[in-house]
Amino acid sequence: MTEKSDLIKKVISEYDCSLEIKSISRPNDGYSNSVHLITFANNSQVELVVKFTKPDEVTEVIFYRLTNESQFPVPKILKSAENYYIASKLSGVSLSQVLDSVTHEQRVDIYRQLGAFVGQLHAKYTFDKCGYLNNRYFHSWKEMFRHIIEKQILQFKGTIFEELGNKIHQYLTRNIHIIDYEITPRLLHMDLHCGNILVSNGQLTGILDAEDALIGHNEYELMRIEKGHFEGNDYRDDFLSSYTKYVKLDDGYEQRRWFYSLSREIVGMQCLIRFGEQYAQTGSVEEEKKFIEDKIQSIVDSFFRSE
Repeated sequence: MTEKSDLIKKVISEYDCSLEIKSISRPNDGYSNSVHLITFANNSQVELVVKFTKPDEVTEVIFYRLTNESQFPVPKILKSAENYYIASKLSGVSLSQVLDSVTHEQRVDIYRQLGAFVGQLHAKYTFDKCGYLNNRYFHSWKEMFRHIIEKQILQFKGTIFEELGNKIHQYLTRNIHIIDYEITPRLLHMDLHCGNILVSNGQLTGILDAEDALIGHNEYELMRIEKGHFEGNDYRDDFLSSYTKYVKLDDGYEQRRWFYSLSREIVGMQCLIRFGEQYAQTGSVEEEKKFIEDKIQSIVDSFFRSE
């Protein structure tokens, strides 16, 4: 990491030349990221985050700046440049590190806190149109969702998921009418898995990694949270009981949840292609591929049962 360390030293010096770097480390969570954690020899009270980005990756900085103004628990952007930003380091550890060791009551409390956070986020930030935070907007959520799916499906061309990707695209396109209604466009984080949620002493202390944030249908985010946290357990009701204090669910949510759920499986397909056996949770890549295919068929069957 010598070359990267030299670059980080230069970045920190340009930000504040009085700071003397003590350590540079990487987060424990995540398959791949460009985040570095910095501590200082002459100021133990300061810990900073340096994240390297591509020139057009502005979403995360915009999300943090917007939500930090309202005291949401997100990193404070201290400096942003074309290919990096510097932010404050939040307290706590990722939920993924402690979830297996907390009690049932503590899990209930954490998921109620998460429901309140997401509900307040969705209630606070509403917009006239759906779109991306780089100022690209769409006439409707249906149009934006179609764009999202088509962009994702293109990535499977020439891969082990090309045929399955085409089937998913056909299915979603054929049934897209169920989201063809007027929604309230809301700010969505879109990646609230356990590794991106910080906790300390049973309290939610921070939300990280907002690079996929967008303005869209709140149910799209709710589905991702449900799949990431509540499959195979009973905490969904605790989360939703807190969430719906701020944002009520529209009629027909259960059917749309299965529709959106299928689109979420695309992320798992992308990860398997990108990370291979490192991502495969069932053993080999082939076994994981079969697991994903079976799961997608189950989702399709559940969607039609909900009609």
